[in-house]
Amino acid sequence: PECFRMSSSAARAFAWSAWLHLALTGWFAYLLLRRLGAPRSGALAGAIVWQGNGFFIAWIHLPTVLCTAAWLPLILLLCERTFLRGQSRRAVAAGAALGICALAGHPQIFLYVALLTAGYLIARGLSRDLGLSLRQRLQRLALAASLSAATGIGIAAVQLLPTMALLRIAHRTFQPGPDSYQAYLSHALPGLNLTGLIVPHPFGHPALGSYIGRDNYAEFALFLGPLALALALWAALTVRTWLARFLGITVLVTFLLALGTPLNWPFYHWVPG
Repeated sequence: PECFRMSSSAARAFAWSAWLHLALTGWFAYLLLRRLGAPRSGALAGAIVWQGNGFFIAWIHLPTVLCTAAWLPLILLLCERTFLRGQSRRAVAAGAALGICALAGHPQIFLYVALLTAGYLIARGLSRDLGLSLRQRLQRLALAASLSAATGIGIAAVQLLPTMALLRIAHRTFQPGPDSYQAYLSHALPGLNLTGLIVPHPFGHPALGSYIGRDNYAEFALFLGPLALALALWAALTVRTWLARFLGITVLVTFLLALGTPLNWPFYHWVPG
């Protein structure tokens, strides 16, 4: 039937989109890690872990998650090149990637990407690894932040403006107050689910009918594998660079937020979106 042929074509298109974005984000991650000084083997290992992490794979059935998150390494790479060379075209390119990320269709993931990009820019501007004076670093920070933000907002405005209007009636819009904040915290990551960093399906798998965990399986999927986790911990403890410190702090903040600690309070009440 015609409807079956259409659905089959749509399924193939979704599959090709998933492969394309997995390939792109792996390639972007490899280029970023090489630019940041990793050897080819380290960059390849990092790219594979990023590309095949449990979060991406668990959400691959909802393509907007991967299609949005895939652009993060490229955005950071172009921001890094802006700091290294002080070229405005690199900042504009970073903004273009940020705009594409915003148009990919998942506002929540885009917010995470934007927050991490802002944190990266600030950390890079304050780091002394560039061999530049504080004034030069702040100038490049202003260049990267202003041009990338302006370009990204300009490209994504066609979608961002109606989205902002929709937020007033969206089903996820919360009225500020203690009740809404507690409802928000009720979706925090259970501590036992941290075992999912090492074990792929600690509470079963929905495709096998064995899932006994809370809520949606994909919400708490964070598998990395013991080898990748061990290498990450080793790097955090032994590497003394601004990047290792930045990523270590990022991981710590991320887990404190995911676990529903009081650190959520300022993010929930003060961060737009």
